[in-house]
Amino acid sequence: MKILAVLFFFIPCSLFSQQNNFLLLTNDNLFIDSYCASTDSFYHTTFKPIVKSTLSGYKNIENRILRLEGDSAFIANKEHKWFWKKLLTDDLIKVNKEQFHLSINPIINFEYGLDSTKRLTVNSRGLIINGDLSDKFSFTTGAIETQVFPEKYLTEYIRIKSVAPGQARVKSFKNTGFDYSYSFGHISYSPSKHFNFQLGHGKHFIGDGYRSLLLSDVPSNYPYLRTTITYKRIQYVNMWAAFQEVKPYDNRTLVYQRKHGAFTFLNFLITPKIQFGLFEAIIFQTTDSTTNNNIPLNYLNPIIGSRTIQYGLGYKHNALIGVTGHATLFKHIFCYGQFVLDDLKAQNETDNFKNRYGYQIGIKVLEPFKIKNLFVLTEYNAVKPYTYFSTTEHQNYSAFNESLSHPIGSNFKEFIFLIKYNFKDAFCTIKFTNSREIYHSILFNNNVQNFSDFNYYNIYNNVTNFNFEAGITINQSNKLQIVGGIHLRENFLPHTIYYYISLRTSISNLYYDF
Repeated sequence: MKILAVLFFFIPCSLFSQQNNFLLLTNDNLFIDSYCASTDSFYHTTFKPIVKSTLSGYKNIENRILRLEGDSAFIANKEHKWFWKKLLTDDLIKVNKEQFHLSINPIINFEYGLDSTKRLTVNSRGLIINGDLSDKFSFTTGAIETQVFPEKYLTEYIRIKSVAPGQARVKSFKNTGFDYSYSFGHISYSPSKHFNFQLGHGKHFIGDGYRSLLLSDVPSNYPYLRTTITYKRIQYVNMWAAFQEVKPYDNRTLVYQRKHGAFTFLNFLITPKIQFGLFEAIIFQTTDSTTNNNIPLNYLNPIIGSRTIQYGLGYKHNALIGVTGHATLFKHIFCYGQFVLDDLKAQNETDNFKNRYGYQIGIKVLEPFKIKNLFVLTEYNAVKPYTYFSTTEHQNYSAFNESLSHPIGSNFKEFIFLIKYNFKDAFCTIKFTNSREIYHSILFNNNVQNFSDFNYYNIYNNVTNFNFEAGITINQSNKLQIVGGIHLRENFLPHTIYYYISLRTSISNLYYDF
């Protein structure tokens, strides 16, 4: 068995994880939205993962997410309290001292499933470490190794992309399976309440919905440097990242062929219930046939909009701009939306393939009818053909052969309906997605030089996903869960009906509904 290589960021980090991030989980984000909607405080929640210290009530949010009070009451009436605490509430290994905190927990996903033709399994093992020192430094680090025999449509996807969705590059395992491993982590430093600096290897998400059309946690982890300035109603984020694509073959030159992205986000809190953000992203072509990592000085420019003004929205580097926002009504209705613009060039309807943009509208109902911990989401996404796309492979808006925004890429219309309910340690999720698409239009190895060369109109594909999942969270601190569910997927390929049961630790979003 391969030995997991865990990368330790051995740097001081915060007594109560004040400078660490909330997990990038849809479920936890719903709890954060619900808490923020119930207060009149000013909270910046659009750029995720959210640094805990930026939310003054983060301990209340953590207590609600972790639900430790109920478990503590249960443990108080039990013998062998140490065993029950480790099982239900505590980290596997924990050190708590006046100026030092360390926690170590396993990561697992042992899944067994059945589709119409065969048995399928997932076998993941890993480790996550969190640590803090003083109230200014925090760190997280971890690694995961997986062997998987996936559903048929995922098998085809992995063979085409050479990556497991949102995870890592794969190699073959026992003819029909795949083997892969990956690491993640960051260090976080806040010299004051207004500044936070993070250096790490991970993912990000901009927006308030289930999907993001600006920057999403769809692809595999990537190295980044992120700076955040927060002052009252304004938050300003700069992020610089490096991305790599995967080829079916490899050599020393390809290993170092990377592209670099610069992201800028400016968020305004108009009122405690209304947020509005401006977004800019540039993918620089820093690699060609003769040079690797040729990074221009303007890559470091931190001023939002300046690079788009300099380069425009054409093909000299791949520039995107966008807006995102939300408004909370009556403490329970959460309306949100996004608009992303890649290019506007069309002069008439026949040239509208040159107009490359996308938009999102959605509504979340937080605890309707006063039912605690019930959340309902309805969302619509639409993206025009060739949005995010570049005629130069090293400028596509992608990482590890997957989109940095929506998992489909572009040229689609999608409807999403989601219900999540938590009752004590039990939970259930109902999710329905329907999309009309022309396959994944970010074609990473194509030779299209002119967008008008490709007639995209008559190759539509309708995909419907339905997922029901129910389970119990055994340990709220490390997210250990027992889960059972069913996944139905329908398109022109053979339909998928997949039943599964899993013992897992749920610490990140993985998207298989495309």
